[in-house]
Amino acid sequence: MPPEAAILEELRRMPTDQLEQTALFIDKLVTERHERRNAMLDSTAGSLAGEEGKALEEALKDCEHIDEDTW
Repeated sequence: MPPEAAILEELRRMPTDQLEQTALFIDKLVTERHERRNAMLDSTAGSLAGEEGKALEEALKDCEHIDEDTW
């Protein structure tokens, strides 16, 4: 039996008060996961270094110039 099925089966048998506690716990896990993900993104934002950073910078500069003859 896959883990999801086993968990769902346990939830079906669980009393209402424990279901409420379980829902709060799951909500907390999801919130913490989003917070960790956002913190990781914030900590690495703008951190392309070396050749990758230079290549991205050049590509962005190139995008700023419009060559009207290519239209």
